[in-house]
This record gives sequence, C-alpha cells and structure tokens, in this order.
Amino acid sequence: MWVDAQGVAHTVAAPEWRSVVQIEEKLLRCVRELDWFTAWVEDRQESLFEEIEAGLFSEGGVVGALPPRSVVLTGGDAESAERADAWLAQVGEWWRMDVLLALEDALDED
Repeated sequence: MWVDAQGVAHTVAAPEWRSVVQIEEKLLRCVRELDWFTAWVEDRQESLFEEIEAGLFSEGGVVGALPPRSVVLTGGDAESAERADAWLAQVGEWWRMDVLLALEDALDED
C-alpha cells in the first residue's frame, strides 16, 4: 500500500493471493469455516481505512509494489482474534492492507 500526496491510499492488485500470503490448504479450509476469522479480516481492513482517513498514514509506502516476500499464516495464528492481531502486527504497516486483501481473496476463492 502507498498513500499519495492527496492522502489517497492505493494497493497493488496481486495476480495471485498466494504471492502475498502462504497458508496450507488444510488450514485454509478450516479458516473459511470460522465466521470470526472472516469478520476479523473485514474489521482490520475497515480499521486501516479509518486510520488512513484520519491522516495517521502520511505520504509514503512503496508505489506499485507487493510485499517483498509472502507472509506465512499458521494454525496458531488463526486460533483467536488476539493471535491473529499479533500475527498482523508483525507485518510492516505499509503491507498490512495488501496482506488483508490477499487473505480476503483466499477466503473468497472456491
């Protein structure tokens, strides 16, 4: 994600969510069944948008780039909202929206 001089946030559309998030297929099937996990992803996206609108992100980020490496989600990271928050906190702030959008794509994939 990057924020331009006008304060508008932008993300890069990843051609494949797996280039941003690594998650084993068995775990992916499990988290798709967890209503709280889907709600957590949506809530964290909304929170980031609110932070952007509030001006907490000044101009910056890496224009037109995806995270330099994919982020691994483990079963332990998906045990609770608190564990998921701790996992997301380890992701650089400029990459969090990209990771959340990739997770959303993973959850929505058939």
